Amino acid sequence: MQLSASRSLLLFLLSLALTVTVVAQVPTGALRGMVTDPSKAVITGAQVTVKQKETGAERRATSKSDGVFLISNLAPGEYEVKVVMQGFKTFVSSVTIQVGDTANTEVALEIGAQNETVVVSGDSTSVVNTSDFKVDGVINRQKIDNLPLNGRNYLSLAALEPGVRISTSNPGDANSLVNVQT
Repeated sequence: MQLSASRSLLLFLLSLALTVTVVAQVPTGALRGMVTDPSKAVITGAQVTVKQKETGAERRATSKSDGVFLISNLAPGEYEVKVVMQGFKTFVSSVTIQVGDTANTEVALEIGAQNETVVVSGDSTSVVNTSDFKVDGVINRQKIDNLPLNGRNYLSLAALEPGVRISTSNPGDANSLVNVQT
């Protein structure tokens, strides 16, 4: 009887361990920003809406007591950021979200009516990330389409990033092990 109970407990614990799933990496990014007024004071309670240009999907957030907002789990792509606050002009800007990256945007609202809109435009691909420091890179579709790749080998793309080294254990062997290191 004692053996049967311990065996049942062991089977239960084993089945419980097997049912626990590992959370996989999700191919998403995030948008973080701070909302301020012309005097650089933070604005609390501003309504932030991000709309994916390709699909029209929208997500909303509100700036917190420190003026910061964060919208996570965004699919990669181009987004329109719209910030609305009573007593200020509506702010509209574009931002590019990339996989594994948190895009930062500074929202400086101008005093005026909400029906007035301030549109901020510029090159969103040359944004410098001042909050995270890491070695990483994204090879986007435009780069892939415009590069002269020999045979469309994914390792040729990996070698484009600074500091990446590629080595193989048995060159010429179809089953060789490929090591990609930074």
